[in-house]
Amino acid sequence: MIPMRFLLGRGGFLFLIAFSTFLLTEATIPTDKSTDLKKSEVSKFPIEDRKDRKLLRERPRGRKQANPCTVFKVETRFEDRSETTTYMCDLDEVDRPSNAFGKTRYILIEGLNETEKADVISGKTTVYSSQATIQSDTLVLPGDWKKKTFVGTLVKEQKLVPSQKNYTVLTEFTSASNGNSKFQNVTYVVSEEVLAASATLSSDIMFSFNVTGDGTTQVTSTKDYYVANNSTGTPIAAGAFTDSSVAQTDVVTPSDSSYGTRKLATPSGVLNVLIVRVTMSDKSPTENLDQLRNKIYGTSGDTVNLKTQLMACSNNKVTFGKMDAIEAFIPMPVNSKTADAESAVTTKYANQMNGYQLKLIVLPHGTYGVNKDGQWYYNWIAYAWVGGDTSVYNDRAAIYADNQVHEIGHNFGLGHAWYKGVEYGDTSSMMGFGQSLDDGKKCYNSANNIKLGWHRTVTCTGSLCNELLVGVDDAKSGNVVNINMDGKYSVGFNRKKGMNLDTSLFPDRLLVHTLDIGSQRNELVAGLLQWEQFVVHNKVSGKTLSVFPYAFDGNTNSVRAYIRNLPSWQYFKLCADNPCRADDTNNFYWEGKFDAGYMAFPQVPNDSLSFVYIPPGWTFQYFEHANFGGETNVFGGYDYGVNLNMAGNNDWVSSFKIRKYPSSEMVMLCQHDPCGTGGKFYARVGKWYSMPGEIGNDQLSAVSIPAGFVFWYFLDANFRGANEKFTGPVYLQLVRSHNDAVSSFMIYLA
Repeated sequence: MIPMRFLLGRGGFLFLIAFSTFLLTEATIPTDKSTDLKKSEVSKFPIEDRKDRKLLRERPRGRKQANPCTVFKVETRFEDRSETTTYMCDLDEVDRPSNAFGKTRYILIEGLNETEKADVISGKTTVYSSQATIQSDTLVLPGDWKKKTFVGTLVKEQKLVPSQKNYTVLTEFTSASNGNSKFQNVTYVVSEEVLAASATLSSDIMFSFNVTGDGTTQVTSTKDYYVANNSTGTPIAAGAFTDSSVAQTDVVTPSDSSYGTRKLATPSGVLNVLIVRVTMSDKSPTENLDQLRNKIYGTSGDTVNLKTQLMACSNNKVTFGKMDAIEAFIPMPVNSKTADAESAVTTKYANQMNGYQLKLIVLPHGTYGVNKDGQWYYNWIAYAWVGGDTSVYNDRAAIYADNQVHEIGHNFGLGHAWYKGVEYGDTSSMMGFGQSLDDGKKCYNSANNIKLGWHRTVTCTGSLCNELLVGVDDAKSGNVVNINMDGKYSVGFNRKKGMNLDTSLFPDRLLVHTLDIGSQRNELVAGLLQWEQFVVHNKVSGKTLSVFPYAFDGNTNSVRAYIRNLPSWQYFKLCADNPCRADDTNNFYWEGKFDAGYMAFPQVPNDSLSFVYIPPGWTFQYFEHANFGGETNVFGGYDYGVNLNMAGNNDWVSSFKIRKYPSSEMVMLCQHDPCGTGGKFYARVGKWYSMPGEIGNDQLSAVSIPAGFVFWYFLDANFRGANEKFTGPVYLQLVRSHNDAVSSFMIYLA
C-alpha cells in the first residue's frame, strides 16, 4: 500500500501530508506565531488564481487509462497528531498528462474500496481498468471490483463457510508403564459434510489431527488433515477439512513489466542521496543549502543526522555514496497545495533528480495540505512515499534527525509502528511518534529490522529457542539481534544505548512485535522485564507459545530470550488466583526441570501461589521458605496430570522444584531384609504421614530406591523425630536403632 496522506484541492494534485511518527509525540515545527504545538488553522482566504496555477489545471480531461500504474500510499503527519493517507498512481509514460512544467507522473486515485486499500502493497501493487479515466490530476476507477485488475497485492482469499457442528473427540496418548491408553476430551469444529459419507458419529470414534502451521498465533494455513478410527483403531475415514473462519494470506508477486517507473529505495548497499531546497515565488526555506547538507549529511560537523543514524542502525548495511544538494525554483506562491509544489519540482527537475535512490525535498513554510474533511492545514510536518524514493519536509522539519529517519523508513517500505491499536503508538521505534529531537538517536524495531535484512537474525521454528540477544548498538559484535518466530512474531532487545539512546517506550526490555513480511504494519504486543511472560494460546492446534526474558546483563548489554511452543497440556501452569485468570495476567507457564529458589515471577510473586497444573510424568515440590527451606510437599502423577489446589498452603509458597519421573515411578518398601520374606509396598512420590498397612508401623527394614528418587524417613509419625535422607539408586538396609522404627516418610524426585 502507499501510505499517502494528501488531499484533493480544487484542481490541483493531492495532498500528501505525513502524519508520520516522529514529531508527533511532541512535534514542534516553528510557525510565524509560536514554536509550540498548536491546533491547525483553516485558511479563510481563497488561493489567488494566478496564471501559473491556471496552467497547472489546464490538462486533458477524460482520457482512458492505457497501461497499469503503480500504486503508492503517501503518509502525512501534522503537528497536532492528525494524519491523512492518500493513494497515488505513478503513471506509465503514455498516460501522463501535461502541465505547465512538463508531464505529470503522479496523480490521485479515486475508486478504491476499503478492501482494495487494505490489500495494496505500496510501491509494488499495480492497478488497471479499461474503464478508468484520467481526469485532470485524478485517476478515476470504476466502483465494480470485477472491472479492475490488481497485480502484486496482499490477497486475503474469501472462502465459503460450510455448515459446522461441534464434535467431542478423543485424543489418545499411551502410558509407558502398562501400555494402557488414556484419553482427553477435546472439542474441534469440523465441517459436517466432511464425515457425511464416511461413518456415523458415535462415542467410540477417535480423531487424530495433523494441523498445518506452527500454532503460535492465528492459523495461516486453512487445511487440517484428519484420520478417523473406530474404537478398535480401524480407519473409517481420511481426508481434509477447512477451518473457514481463518482467511489464508498470500502475496502475489507482480512481473517486472507491471511496475511503474518510480525507482524504489533499497534498504541496503550504497545509496546516492539528493537534497532539493525549493524556493517558491515569494518564500524560501529557513536553512540555506549548506545548513541542510550539514543537518542531513553532517558535512560541517553535525554528529547525528540521517547519514550517521542509517549507517549505525543498519550496522553499515546502508552507506551513502553521492551526497548532493541542489537549489530549485518553481513559479508558485507559497500559499499552494503541497502536492502541487512537489509535482512541479519533480517534473521540472526530473533530469537533475535522476540517479538518486533517496530524494529529500524541502519546501518553505506556508504550503498547505488538505485533510479528508476538505480543510486546509499548514501545520504539516513531513510526508513520504511508502516504497518510493521521495520524502518531503515542511521547512525546518528537515533538520531533525528523527524526522529524516522516520520518513526514509517509509521509503524503505515500512509502515507506522502500532501499540494497543494506536497508530504511531510504539515509540520504542523510529516509526512511532517522534520527540522533535534535532539529534534524535533511535532505530527501527525488530520486526522492521527483519524486513530490512539488518543484523543477525535467528529463526525459531521448533518447540524451543533459548537465545542471547543484544541491542542494535552492539550488533557490530556479530551477536544475535532479532528472533523471527516462524514469521508470526519478532523478538528484540530494546537496549537504551548508543544510536538507540532516545528510545522512549519500554527501554531495556525484551520486545515482542507482530511480524508479517507481506504487510507494512507491525504492532508491539509485549514489553517484558525479567521473567515477565508473553503467552499466546492457539485453540485450533492446541499449542501455547510462551516468551520471557531472563539473565539481563548490563556488562555485556545482553539478555536471554526463552521461547517455548508446545501443546498446552505439557506446561506447568502456576496461578496466583484460583481459578486461573483467562487473560494469563496472573499465570506463569513452564516446561522442564526447574529449581526456583525464590518466586521471581511478576505474575506469581512470593506467597501468592493458589493453583498449579502438573502435567503427566512430572512432580512439583514446593517449600514454605526461599531456597527450599521450611515445610515441603510434593505432588505429581506418573501417567496423569494433576490439578493442584493449594488449599491450606494457599499464598504460602516461596520456592519450588520441578522434576521428571525416571523410567521407574515408585520406591519399593520391604518389611524384612531381604525383600520378599515379608510385606512389600510400592510407594509413589508424595508425603506419607504414616506407614502403609502392608508394612506396618515400626516394621520397615529395607528400601529399594531407583535412580532419580529421594527417600526421606522419620522415626515418628507426621515427619517428626530422628530422620535420614537417601538418593537413589541405592538398596537401603536399615540397621541398628532405625530398623523396625520408621513411622513416616517422604518421596520426591532428585
